[in-house]
Amino acid sequence: MKTRTLVSIFILVLAVLISAGSCATNKKTYVSSDYVLKELTGTWYNEEYENPTLTAWPKLIVHSDGSFEIFKEYAETTAPSRTIGKYISINEAWTDPKGNIWYQVKCKVDWTAQTLYETGNISNAGEVFELVWSSIEFPAEIDSENLNYNIYYRQ
Repeated sequence: MKTRTLVSIFILVLAVLISAGSCATNKKTYVSSDYVLKELTGTWYNEEYENPTLTAWPKLIVHSDGSFEIFKEYAETTAPSRTIGKYISINEAWTDPKGNIWYQVKCKVDWTAQTLYETGNISNAGEVFELVWSSIEFPAEIDSENLNYNIYYRQ
């Protein structure tokens, strides 16, 4: 009788655990690098960066081949107010439960020989793009207080 009771309790606990596990939501749904690049492609701007610093320029254009241009002045379209770069690899990409696209990418820009590490997200509507970059490692989060934080809006 004890064995039957223990087996019944074990089966009941197992059923509860399986049921709870199937109801849990996955925090990350992984997506392809191509999908992220497609969502990044376009012109992004932030009028608040009117007086650019080393880390905040008002206009960013991302091309479908993974190259990008950052402009010191919103109206400019060519050098000398332009920095060019290239996404080297998208290391990880996922969507969160709200449909926002997150990614971690390695990139190079023409003003440094270093590889830069960027963590970013694009809103589920595709209109807001936030990122934080580092020259050391992928930032663990997007913190608006970080000196290397940028926010852009789709043009």
